[in-house]
Amino acid sequence: ANIFHYATSQNNIDVINWLLTMIDDKKGVIKLLGATDQYHFTPITLAKYQNNDKIYEILTNFVGDSEEKQDEDEDENENENESKDESNQSLPAQYKTNILDPSYKRLLWIIINPFSGTEKGIQIWENLVKPFLDFNQDRISYETLVTTKQFHAQQECEKLSSEHKYDGVVTLGGDGTIAEVINGLYTNNNLKNKLCLTPIPGGSGNALAKELGMDNILIGLKRLLTGFETCIDAYLSSQVAEKDTYSFVSAQWGAISTIDLESESYRWMGSFRFTLKAVSEVAWASHYKARIYFKPCDFDTAKQELEQDKDKLVDENDREINDDENWWRKLPNLYLDDVTEHKVEEVPLNDKNEAPKEDEEKEKDEDNTVQNGGAPAEKEKGRQSALLPSAYPSDWLCVQGEFGLCCVTNLQWIAEDTCMGGKDFDAKTNTLRLVYNKKTGRMDYASTLLGLDTGKHLELENVKYFDVTQAVIEPLTKGPPMDVDGERKPLKPVYVKLLPSDFVVTC
Repeated sequence: ANIFHYATSQNNIDVINWLLTMIDDKKGVIKLLGATDQYHFTPITLAKYQNNDKIYEILTNFVGDSEEKQDEDEDENENENESKDESNQSLPAQYKTNILDPSYKRLLWIIINPFSGTEKGIQIWENLVKPFLDFNQDRISYETLVTTKQFHAQQECEKLSSEHKYDGVVTLGGDGTIAEVINGLYTNNNLKNKLCLTPIPGGSGNALAKELGMDNILIGLKRLLTGFETCIDAYLSSQVAEKDTYSFVSAQWGAISTIDLESESYRWMGSFRFTLKAVSEVAWASHYKARIYFKPCDFDTAKQELEQDKDKLVDENDREINDDENWWRKLPNLYLDDVTEHKVEEVPLNDKNEAPKEDEEKEKDEDNTVQNGGAPAEKEKGRQSALLPSAYPSDWLCVQGEFGLCCVTNLQWIAEDTCMGGKDFDAKTNTLRLVYNKKTGRMDYASTLLGLDTGKHLELENVKYFDVTQAVIEPLTKGPPMDVDGERKPLKPVYVKLLPSDFVVTC
């Protein structure tokens, strides 16, 4: 969307006239007026669809009888039909709210998670949020849902009818509550992109609230009255034989997933639980064997930078090419989180891209069979196939080794005190950011984790980062579960794909 889309959606005639006067390039303006957003609306078709007759008249008169008029009319008719088909006769959430109209009153659905963070959700609701909403009852009305179990919010969002009357959803909880809500709306085909979400921070991490500048509850409440609705990036997380997850924070493995998931029993500490677990990771100097496949936004630059780390970059000359978009589904499952008596040993890395000698492998296989009591054939087959990188697309790169950090993030902040993406990155860049660090000593490991508070970790020599659109993390040894937006996932390859400007939020 461009500025004419937003001025039209806000029914702001003064801004429309000011823009048309300020911009000298008439052809450039006509191009903007003919540009479609992701829902196939142009500013002109949006004005007509919203019955903004005055703005529609101003814009069409500006286009006038110029040579572009005919093309504009053709595009307008085509895009108007497309927009009505795409939107199911319902406008996207980002165009619904008119905060400049004092008579506009919204009905909000407040979803309260009493178990999030330090479990003060009900207290925050009764003492802060509810009094604020009641005081502003001329602008806001609301209905509430208090969750009673995990996935309660997701189930309710999945059941929400397309005939619902809500103008937006407000979550009082943490990022896990938000994840439940947006996954419920994502799987509900009638509601995808039709409801805007406003996060009120009440969890341990509060990454999305931090990203949107809602550092505390009062700022979040203020945004309910004065905030705009806009689109930020999201991503889809997938694993073989698992349900896809609509995600918005980060997918990771290694130190961060250990800090996040294995500190669950210390939730009563709030965000301090992450610091406590980080100290443990540094003390043990924990590193995890893995391969990271990724599709960089700038392939040549990324490859040139990685060629300096020859022990990490998979040899581009020897590898096989597989340009099938579902190539990652053929990566072997090593059953690393199998809880049965059969365990698969970690996969040794072969940095030279040469298969182990047959005699050595036979000896290892015999030892593994004895240790595991006769491991199932498919597990051992997966282990053998993982000795070398799988075939992957020609415009992807692959690094392998032992990593501490291994994170693909959509946000600058993945927690209130963790600036994983760095200060030059945010949720509107239309990219994901891959961040990882090489195996290092305790001092450098500690420096990396301490640098997460400010984003300074990206300046360290042992940390690398690339802007990507897709990535795959393939674990090669036992360790913590895969972590997607703070939720436990099976310890097997995870694929993430960017969904640019797909998540509607208040900012």
